[in-house]
Amino acid sequence: MICALCKEVFNVSEGFEFIFSFPKICPKCQIKYQPSLKQVVIPIENGEITYFYLYEQNLLNLEQRNYLDRHLKLIYESVIKSEDKTKTVIFLDFQVLSQAKYWLKYFLPMKKIVFFSLEYLDLSYQNIFY
Repeated sequence: MICALCKEVFNVSEGFEFIFSFPKICPKCQIKYQPSLKQVVIPIENGEITYFYLYEQNLLNLEQRNYLDRHLKLIYESVIKSEDKTKTVIFLDFQVLSQAKYWLKYFLPMKKIVFFSLEYLDLSYQNIFY
């Protein structure tokens, strides 16, 4: 089998558990790309921005991002289970972040904002809060 993430050939067990479902990623990539929900809280004038992400910066190429974006359901579930329903939730990617200086000023007066992304994006580098 060929791993969907690293493109290396890997073998699967010859047991019966793989007759009807074949793994798409190798055991090494299953460990390396195990999703882990991380959270950063950024204080703003009227409240706070909570930023959720799953993977560290510059870890994924475009093909890997497209494959692993199915793990975003972890963030969706976390936001939905939150007791505070007065949050504004915004998905961030490179394109949305590059345009943030134009639209973020309309959201900053809100007390609770949640950003989430698959891969960590450095919000301080962009100077979007100034």
